[in-house]
Amino acid sequence: MKAAFLCHTNSQSVVAEIRDVAIPSIDKLPAGVMLMKTVATSVCGSDLWGKMNTKDQTWRGVIDHYWNKEGAVGGSGHEVVAEVIQVNEPCKRKVGNVVLCMTTNYLQGVDSVREEYEKATNSSADDLPSQGSFCEYFISYDSVSVLLPQTVPYPDFDPRWYVAAQPLGTILHAIKNLETSSVPIVNQTIAVVGQGQNGLLMTKVLSKMGCKKLIAVDRIKNRLDKALLFGATDAVLVENETSARDEIIRLTGDQVDISIEMVGHHGAALDLCTSITRNSGTVLVFGLPPSPTHSVMKIAWDPFARNVRFITTHAPSMETFTLAMSLIESGRVSVSDLFTHRFNFSLFPEAYDAAANYKLGVIKTLITFENNSKL
Repeated sequence: MKAAFLCHTNSQSVVAEIRDVAIPSIDKLPAGVMLMKTVATSVCGSDLWGKMNTKDQTWRGVIDHYWNKEGAVGGSGHEVVAEVIQVNEPCKRKVGNVVLCMTTNYLQGVDSVREEYEKATNSSADDLPSQGSFCEYFISYDSVSVLLPQTVPYPDFDPRWYVAAQPLGTILHAIKNLETSSVPIVNQTIAVVGQGQNGLLMTKVLSKMGCKKLIAVDRIKNRLDKALLFGATDAVLVENETSARDEIIRLTGDQVDISIEMVGHHGAALDLCTSITRNSGTVLVFGLPPSPTHSVMKIAWDPFARNVRFITTHAPSMETFTLAMSLIESGRVSVSDLFTHRFNFSLFPEAYDAAANYKLGVIKTLITFENNSKL
């Protein structure tokens, strides 16, 4: 089969290469394990290595969390719709089912789904071959899959867009974490710092929840233009932390009730969030730290002294992804306008380069496998 690998170059950047590898086998793996044929996948911000900038790594340094991306078949791809082509019985899914499902690298790296697999099979997730979705075939498990709906929200909807139920599920989980922490959203002033694909989804969902003011913050103008279309009341183009903070304070007359860090890698993005958040306000940390070995989140004296509360969010349950799927199917959350570019998998190196280096105005890519697709 064809599979993508993410590889370092001498310039500290990363490129994708497509290689021929064997189709994975599910022989001798537990009941419920499935062999999947990829229908569509997408590049998430967590799949990217940032550009190394020796002078300032605070906005976007080298990212390497959860998986050794360079050695993994299929990279770290984890947003995927696929067809079941073989199962180990007994299995909740049937051959021919098309599902949103979790890859083995996601299953191994995310506690909520890992625990579900290990409890059901009485075996370690580490015994599964680590693999992402940037390939033609991969292994998954029945309990970490969601059947694709038989209907679409409107006639021109491409069922492959249901792949966005995965990132939407992470957004719903983050908002639920605010609610369970007794942080209200209605009539609050909220800043969403970072308007990549997940930041835009966050903006879109929050815009329907009654916030008083919803401020989109990013360094790339076309993302801010999209954020305004998605329901942001204001957009702030970041030139530096000071100018962004001053503009947000001008817009609000004070500071925000909630800031949401969607950039990851922390540093200046987290500093900006804390500086614009009012006394006893909340910072929701959605963006991932650079790696497990460099995961210390530094909290300065100022937010500590002002009683700013930090809430983290990670590892949604499968029920959350099921809810996300139903929201897309019903048309209550539109995702088609999130996808700006479509590439066949044969062009995956070009797609990855565009996403990683902000080329072509890419916000979110849909990677299709026409030779595989039954949709």
